[in-house]
Amino acid sequence: MCTLVPENLGFEAISREDIRTKHTTDLAKEIFLDGDTESDNIILVADGTYIYIEKSKDYKFARSSYSVHKGRPLVKPMMLVTTTGKSLFYSLKHKHTKGKVFQADETIDKISFL
Repeated sequence: MCTLVPENLGFEAISREDIRTKHTTDLAKEIFLDGDTESDNIILVADGTYIYIEKSKDYKFARSSYSVHKGRPLVKPMMLVTTTGKSLFYSLKHKHTKGKVFQADETIDKISFL
């Protein structure tokens, strides 16, 4: 169980070449690469949404997760996936991380391999 996440999720679990050859659909190549199957470019999808949560008993977190716009507590997950659905990266946001989807410098370094 301790090797499940490192071997299957994240940038260390897959090479750039595997993303390009095995985890990019033909439709995505046709649309974004004009059908060029030999291109070195890769296609990734950044997907974000809201997940509503129950009110926390932790006052600080309850304040930070409350959305005035939506009128209830929520978190905002952001995922970076391939066009076949393989997850590469995720981040959870609430008010304390407002505007900082990719926070860690090491994550930025990992994204630069793309």
